[in-house]
Amino acid sequence: MTLAPVLKVESLQTRFKSAQRGKFVHAVDDVSIELYPGEIVGLVGESGCGKSTLGRTIVGLEKASAGRVLLDGVDLSTLSGKALRNSRRALQYVFQDPYSSLNDRQTVGEAIDEAF
Repeated sequence: MTLAPVLKVESLQTRFKSAQRGKFVHAVDDVSIELYPGEIVGLVGESGCGKSTLGRTIVGLEKASAGRVLLDGVDLSTLSGKALRNSRRALQYVFQDPYSSLNDRQTVGEAIDEAF
């Protein structure tokens, strides 16, 4: 029995408009990833190579210029409203700077409870 990927990223591209007229910055260019049940993946690379932008695009914090992100076989770009909110519960993003993502005046329990 072959398992289906839980997360499948197909030919993902994220581009931003450049300060120069008509030019674009290719932050993520043609990335494909498959993540299967029970797998853990680490993403490594040089500073500025697009790791954060890739993660932000996968979870929907940035808009993909091309490609697809499928969660349990469902293309996330086709979802809206309640279906989109429910799918986001299955994806987690850990921000690089813990001081901007965590409130040091809260306990861990309070921070987790706030998400619910």
